[in-house]
Amino acid sequence: MCESCRQVIESLAIDIELLFSHLDALPNRRNLSELDKQIICHSLLGSSRQEIANIFNLNNQKIRDQLTNNIYPRIAEIMGLEQEDIAGKWVKIINFLLNPQHGYKLNPASQL
Repeated sequence: MCESCRQVIESLAIDIELLFSHLDALPNRRNLSELDKQIICHSLLGSSRQEIANIFNLNNQKIRDQLTNNIYPRIAEIMGLEQEDIAGKWVKIINFLLNPQHGYKLNPASQL
């Protein structure tokens, strides 16, 4: 597991492996690449596209293409929204992932 994935688990208490498995299970899609997974983790942790591009020594357009073509469509599909509704809105995505009823939140609060 990559360091940024561990940070997502530790900082946000999100079951990132479950998210990846759900994104990979969508029909008519190839599995996420390691770059896709890294982009998702860094984005969830608050890194900008340019910061992510710098980390991987890529240009900003490559990161933008990965988001637009591979990542946002999948996340929008599991959220039941249009891609335009979530593109660049990582706070909205995090709120979805942290909602206990969606199953990505680790150690959900106990029921009273």
